[in-house]
Amino acid sequence: MGHSYGGFVIQQYLSKFNNNNADKFIITSSRLNMSLEMATNTKNLKPGRFKEDGKTLIPFDQLEGDDKKFFEETVEKRPIEIILAGYRTKERFTKSIKTSTLENLLYVYALNNEQTGRLCDDELNFLKERKAQIFEISDDKEDGHGAPFYSPHSEKIVEFMKR
Repeated sequence: MGHSYGGFVIQQYLSKFNNNNADKFIITSSRLNMSLEMATNTKNLKPGRFKEDGKTLIPFDQLEGDDKKFFEETVEKRPIEIILAGYRTKERFTKSIKTSTLENLLYVYALNNEQTGRLCDDELNFLKERKAQIFEISDDKEDGHGAPFYSPHSEKIVEFMKR
C-alpha cells in the first residue's frame, strides 16, 4: 500500500517488475501522471498545491498564508526529499506501466485533493482499460488528500484487502 509519494514508489515498482509479485496493490492519493508543471516546480524546490477542484495548480510563488509557510518550512527542512519527489513524479506511468491487466490494484483518489490533484481522464481510462478497481471520493473533506484514512472510505480499502 502506498499513499501519496508512496503511490509513486508502487507505480515505479509496477513499471519495472509488473504486478505478479503481490496479491494486491493499493494506491491512495497519488497520480499516474502528475502535472509536469508541478513536478518541475517541485524538483526546483518550488512545490505548489492544487485548488479545491483538484485540477488547478497554485504555483509556489502564488501561495499565501499557512500554505506558503508550510511549503517554505518543508523545503528548508527536507530539500533533498523535495527534489527527489520532483524527479519521481515526472514519470508518465500510463506509458511506463506495460502490464495489460491491473485487476489486483485498488486506486483511491479524491476529487478535491489539493496536494497531488485529482486523476485526469487519461489516468482514469488507463486504469479502467486494465480493469483496476477505482474508488473515487467526493468532496467530503477540506482537503481530500487524507480522506482515504477516514470512515467510510477506509472500510472500502479493508474490504478490498480481504478479498
